[in-house]
Amino acid sequence: MNSTSLFIASETSGKTDSGRMIREVHWLTAANSLDFFSGGFREVIIPLYLYASGLSAVEVGLFYTINYVVALVLRTPSAMIADATGKKRMIVLGMLTFGLGGLILAFPVSLPSAYAAATVSGLSNGLISSSISSTIAEKAPTPAHRDRLYAGMTSATTLGMAMGALVSALPSKLSQAGLTSMATGFRLLFLLQFILALVAASTVTLKLGDDSKQGLEANLRSAFRLPRSSLPAVSRLSVQSLVGLGAGMALPLLPLWLTLRFHASLVSIALLYFIMRVALAGSVNLAPRLSKVTGPLFFISSAQLISGVLLIAIPFAPTLLVASVVLVARSVSGNLNDPIFRSFIAGVVNPKERTVAFNFVQTIDSIPRAAGPYLGGEFIGLGELSIPFFAAGALYCTFSGVFYGLFRRWKPKYGTEP
Repeated sequence: MNSTSLFIASETSGKTDSGRMIREVHWLTAANSLDFFSGGFREVIIPLYLYASGLSAVEVGLFYTINYVVALVLRTPSAMIADATGKKRMIVLGMLTFGLGGLILAFPVSLPSAYAAATVSGLSNGLISSSISSTIAEKAPTPAHRDRLYAGMTSATTLGMAMGALVSALPSKLSQAGLTSMATGFRLLFLLQFILALVAASTVTLKLGDDSKQGLEANLRSAFRLPRSSLPAVSRLSVQSLVGLGAGMALPLLPLWLTLRFHASLVSIALLYFIMRVALAGSVNLAPRLSKVTGPLFFISSAQLISGVLLIAIPFAPTLLVASVVLVARSVSGNLNDPIFRSFIAGVVNPKERTVAFNFVQTIDSIPRAAGPYLGGEFIGLGELSIPFFAAGALYCTFSGVFYGLFRRWKPKYGTEP
């Protein structure tokens, strides 16, 4: 075989491998979207379900705090093990654990069982989050593909959450029709979460290529390391902790806040969350184009600044309709930069340390985020409904300025220009 034939064969093989890896990301996106569908109704009904079951606002806040703390504790070792032994098994295990968290809530809830579900859900989050982001980065043939695949993942999972949010109105409709009680309707949705998690885990098992590595013991010994060559970037990315604290204070208890502030019905809250997610899904694919025009650094910073201003404006809304408009705008501005931010991280750290680096950034975000729901629950319990939003908005705005200042003169080593 001559050199030209070898070149053509090599090029064809490379295109085939790239196409296969992109298809695997699409299957991963589909499977992850099933879990996000469940996440869409969970974020609406969990605060209301727990509050209606007799938990106080502070105890509901602690549910989320436990969730975040468990994820925080587990995230670092799981990311390091995934880097050493393969990410597919971590993703499958995380999806199965997510289903178990729903199964616990499918039975009558008490304070111990609620916190057990929070623990299991945190376990799932700790197992899965870094591995999915890193898997996409590894399978993307080029940085441009990486941006598009992250945007596609965000768009698909956001649509999944939108449909899940719409389904969260089902318990109210079943109750009005006299078919079940509200509590039974909530539990049926948690049972659905369990079933969909099994489907998602099966999809990843069958469709994602095997990335397991040989020499498990040796790999584990080398896995527990810091991302040393990426530490300069990771240390700058630690400013993400400001967003974590702000989001933790204001967002998990938002359905409860809407109920207490405007006496919003479950159907109204479900529709609001559906519209928020659809608006985000419809706009998120514009993110790579906008980022290309403005540069990722300016895009990320400006989006979070707008989000912070809108958070501060929410308590001033006189009606549920006005608050809903502001919340939709905040959801888009606050989450539009997510695929660009993840791609930014992937580009400024050593490719060999991506999973660990993603994990460190998520850990930095999760430490204050874990405290946020407890603080938000305390303020809501005291009747101070505005303070969580004022504090969150101020933290988002601070992040915007500090993040831009830290990376404005950044000299990339791994191919990403701020």
